Amino acid sequence: MEIVLGMAKSNLNLNGAKAQKLELDFLRLVYAKQRLEARGEVVHVFLAVMTQDLRERCEAWAAKYEAPGAVEILVVECTPEQAEALRAEKARNVSGMIAGSQGQPVGDDSEAELGKVIAEDFLDWYIEKRFGALNRVEREAEMPFGVRWDYCGRR
Repeated sequence: MEIVLGMAKSNLNLNGAKAQKLELDFLRLVYAKQRLEARGEVVHVFLAVMTQDLRERCEAWAAKYEAPGAVEILVVECTPEQAEALRAEKARNVSGMIAGSQGQPVGDDSEAELGKVIAEDFLDWYIEKRFGALNRVEREAEMPFGVRWDYCGRR
């Protein structure tokens, strides 16, 4: 059986805890690939990030953890309009976090839906372009290791 896993991150930088979260997602992909291949599966794993700087950080982790080439790191291709809207969303997110920490109403300033959609849509597009139609796994209970992968497909 062949399985394709992917994670998509909409971060534009690694400020705060973002670096640790991205590193954990990277390591989850490495672990999943190694364990599933040990069981005889053919496995492809992808991590979609928003900038070349983030890709380079992931490649540094690949070297650090002795996993070069284990995870294919993709840089999301945005239109200029998407990039501007994403930057605006991230600025609103910071404002929302500050307001929330001060007990003020946040509204939708803490939502990062646009970035999620852009990153996950790119990941889906790339994988489907590369592998064609796969049987998507939607239920978390059926996903490897019970991880809610942004992309999980089998053939």
